[in-house]
Amino acid sequence: MRQGGRGISKMTMTKLCDHIKDNGLRCGSPALRGRCFCYHHDREFRRLRILKTAGCKLVPGLKNPRDLRVATTNILRALRNGLLAPPDAVPMLYGLQIARSLLPGPRKRKRHDRPQCD
Repeated sequence: MRQGGRGISKMTMTKLCDHIKDNGLRCGSPALRGRCFCYHHDREFRRLRILKTAGCKLVPGLKNPRDLRVATTNILRALRNGLLAPPDAVPMLYGLQIARSLLPGPRKRKRHDRPQCD
């Protein structure tokens, strides 16, 4: 039987995860040794802490195409390393696409503007 008080199982004295779910109930999984959260929530909160500290480094000032490449690479690396969830990465990458379209640069030729070969 688990006791809801301090997040400790009464029978085994195992510390339980401190995370409170959206429905108001405690997670109930065993916490990692020496930690307050279970494996899943510890990993999730660690990822969020890293993102908060590195958030402004993830996307630098977008002043030129090189900055856009750096930002895209940073986002893709964070996604690959599990620091950024796909639903969070999609709007960021879309924003970079919009930023690229707003940068001044050489215009692409339209098909009908190509020189004709005789």
